[in-house]
Amino acid sequence: MGLARLHAANGVVAALPELLERRRDVQGRRRRDDAEIFALFGRPFAPLSHEESYVEASVSLRAAFGLDRLFTRQQATRVLVVAAGESTRLKAIARDAAAVSEVAFVSPARSSDVIEELLAESDLVIADAATEHAQTIAQKAVGVLVVDLGAGADVDARLARRGDVFLAASADVRPLPRDVEKLL
Repeated sequence: MGLARLHAANGVVAALPELLERRRDVQGRRRRDDAEIFALFGRPFAPLSHEESYVEASVSLRAAFGLDRLFTRQQATRVLVVAAGESTRLKAIARDAAAVSEVAFVSPARSSDVIEELLAESDLVIADAATEHAQTIAQKAVGVLVVDLGAGADVDARLARRGDVFLAASADVRPLPRDVEKLL
């Protein structure tokens, strides 16, 4: 069993010329172009496992085959960051995300109407776990929702149910409350 991965990889490498020839044949008979097919994919790069080596391999394969260039629709172009207070952590995340996407940073003083409008336009939302806008975000976010656990506050149950990804610094990792664990 320990060598199964090596045998599988060896089998693919040995059959590579035949596989590439078969691929050329299939590609030559296609009736739909890449853009039409790729539009059907929802989130093709959502990891099936969050193990670090798996994610690194996924990123390497995407780069090797140029898949990020093909799946531009699935990339975050508008990011909304919603803080629960003066969060230097979320401000830093927003600043880093601004290097590759358009980012809106919202403090808790904003009205729910403004938040709703920004949620409708955002394909990635990063929200503080204790934001007062948890209900609005949980109901109206259309993109991927990342919940930041870094502030040390309890996770709002609505965000726990709706969240796609949860962020925590290793020092901040703590078990979720029992009632929230049941929701996940």
